[in-house]
Amino acid sequence: MATNRITYKQFDELLTHLGFARRRVESKWLRYEHKPSELVIVVAAKDPSELVRVTDAVSARRHLVEKGVVSSNELDELLSRGSLPEPSGKKT
Repeated sequence: MATNRITYKQFDELLTHLGFARRRVESKWLRYEHKPSELVIVVAAKDPSELVRVTDAVSARRHLVEKGVVSSNELDELLSRGSLPEPSGKKT
């Protein structure tokens, strides 16, 4: 993610859009797994309206780009839209 601030709800929507599966680990952690790239991102479970911590955003962005899940430009484009397109195959 760019260091522009997004909420945890938007963070969740972005990772889901990119093909990550979310799972709660204990009561205070969320684990996002992207099987094709073997990438796992773990963040503290926060209120969906809370802003994502800068360290979480920077770390996630780095891993998403380095693992080839999305390019830096594609990620910036997704974030600049303000809302994400529905993942293919989902009904609106």
